[in-house]
Amino acid sequence: MKHWKLRRKLLFLSALSSLVIAVLVAFSFAFLGLREAQNAITKDVGAVTSLLNSLIIDRGRTLRTETRLVAKNPILRSIMDHATIDGKVDTATISQAAKYLQDQTDADGLLITDKDGNVIGMSGVHATPARLKDRIAHALDGQEAGGLIESDGKLLLAVTIPISVGEYTKGSISSFSKIDRSTVQELKTSLDSELAFVSNGRIIASSVDGISLPSHSDTIEAVRIDGNVYLSYMQPLQQSMFDGGCSVIAIKSFDQAASKYSKLFVLLMIILGVSCLLSLAVFSKISDEISKPIEETAEYAHEIQKGNWDAEIRLTGGGEILGLQTAMKEMVQTIVESQNRLLAMLYLDPLTDLVNHRRFKEEVGEAAAKANEEGTPLSIIMFDIDRLGEINKRFGHDQGDEILKGFGKILAGIQTPEVLACRYGGEEFALLLQDCDVDAATEFAKKILPQLTGISAEVKPTASCGCAELKPGDDYESVLFAAEIALNRAKQLGRGQVGKFESQNENEELDAASLHRYLKDGSLATIQALAAAVDAKDSYTNGHSERVARYAVDLARAVGADEDTVDLVYRTGTLHDVGKIGVPDDILKKPGRLTDEERAIMETHPALGEVIVRKVPGLEETLPGVRHHHERYDGKGYPDGLAGDRIPWLARILAIADTYDAMTSDRPYRKGLDVDFALSEIEKGAGSQFDPEMVKVFVEIIRSTRRDKAA
Repeated sequence: MKHWKLRRKLLFLSALSSLVIAVLVAFSFAFLGLREAQNAITKDVGAVTSLLNSLIIDRGRTLRTETRLVAKNPILRSIMDHATIDGKVDTATISQAAKYLQDQTDADGLLITDKDGNVIGMSGVHATPARLKDRIAHALDGQEAGGLIESDGKLLLAVTIPISVGEYTKGSISSFSKIDRSTVQELKTSLDSELAFVSNGRIIASSVDGISLPSHSDTIEAVRIDGNVYLSYMQPLQQSMFDGGCSVIAIKSFDQAASKYSKLFVLLMIILGVSCLLSLAVFSKISDEISKPIEETAEYAHEIQKGNWDAEIRLTGGGEILGLQTAMKEMVQTIVESQNRLLAMLYLDPLTDLVNHRRFKEEVGEAAAKANEEGTPLSIIMFDIDRLGEINKRFGHDQGDEILKGFGKILAGIQTPEVLACRYGGEEFALLLQDCDVDAATEFAKKILPQLTGISAEVKPTASCGCAELKPGDDYESVLFAAEIALNRAKQLGRGQVGKFESQNENEELDAASLHRYLKDGSLATIQALAAAVDAKDSYTNGHSERVARYAVDLARAVGADEDTVDLVYRTGTLHDVGKIGVPDDILKKPGRLTDEERAIMETHPALGEVIVRKVPGLEETLPGVRHHHERYDGKGYPDGLAGDRIPWLARILAIADTYDAMTSDRPYRKGLDVDFALSEIEKGAGSQFDPEMVKVFVEIIRSTRRDKAA
């Protein structure tokens, strides 16, 4: 019976209010008389000042609320993250954004700083007020600051808010509202009082000329302006919202204040008698009309607070309550629409309207868990538009965007409840296929690729793709990684092809899931153990990576490398063949010579090794050696055909060490070559296959070592 309780409260309040008013008025005018007129004037002036305090504080709160919304605006955060030109902040872009954001608020100016407190954009202001710097510093420490400040003889209501992304403060934003003569005139009209603002002992803005500064605060003083007597009352602005330093002066005509009370007495005596009789009858009727809609509105607000955005409210009120109910309903609808738009921005790629990388990984994670639970297959296809960078350079980025959008439409057209398409990266796309094994996914991919050439008759783009299937019990990241390896192998085999990840069944330590766990561990020791496992796949190559590393270290020291570089050479030597994980066992262990097709697959291992090692933080310096250790000095090597000094120094050392160990080690189809013969072959390759200067040093190292052993 909450409705009845509220109704009784309203009736009781009505009767009590009438009684209290009657008693107070009769008591005041009977016992105080005319002598209390002055006290009434004092209260009136104080009330004006208090009301003004409230208005200023409300205005400040509104400014702070708007500034908080601006600070959270995705446009502002995005521009602050990306508005750079040649590594420098594009202040023009940020200032343009500040102007746009200012137009969305009632602020007279906005000022934006970076995380170091440097101003990078402003609108409506031309310089940073001196007293604002301390507040900016507070904001960069994660604290909000606000208050009235003086700048160039003007009073500003300023609010400074940190711009935060997660736990990090990216900068600050300050908004300003001018407190000038026009502001004072507006307040004067509302309050029916002459007003002035005081800062640091000086009058900054006033609604009338001739106002002098009172000698004390919170004291009524009589002043004469243009021959008329006024009462002046100065009171500091409250400290609960702003950091002070400012006061307000309110001035009222003595005659005006006194006449108001005399007229009020007569009017109240007439009204009180009637109002006391009618109040109970009127409130009895209106309380029921008010209380029930209020209760329903409160219940609606409570449902929204609990997160029930589908709750409904009946528009049963009238007047202001109906307006409140309507405004609340519209506000909730606006919030829901904003949330939906924000979710679309978070999960959709703006160019292709496909789901983005973040959402796709969430969907794959959920689908992988379901596939493991139900025992159904799940496959991933990754696409990479071939040489999109070259297309952008030759035909322009608009043409590149058209190709991306066109391919996005193709993938969007094949989406079903079991097939989800994604813009995975810059030129990368992906498909999630539920209840589909890798063989079916491979055939599916082969049907998609020919459609790509029809997007642009001028360019005739192609794409490479890699397919992989989730193994039972594995997590979703392993199948994404396996598809990435298959994609890179397809790119290395000539692009425009479909690659399929083939699990290393004979060595479970080298399947996609185990490999991904190795990489998540991230330590050098773990990666070296992985490389050793690759060598151990074939008894004839067991220990190969370690021996190559040792030969390369001796050569590096001999050519004058410092110990840090020697350590890098050793680490790279142990990792140089890690890409062979992506080469099928039947090719790695083939006892005879490889066919041209098999050799092409074998020659993908340097690029696959780079893909694998790149995923481990701290091993970036090894990448040139891992990728290029099969380049030739004459440019006829692989994977990139580099020649001469364009081949990284690290790779030139590894090329000699790798070849020497391969020649002197036993193979299924031959015994290891004699050392002298192997060295003569390396000498023959100087200038064609190997760096000639390094060949001289290496040959001398090996021969000197042999002489020492013989001695």
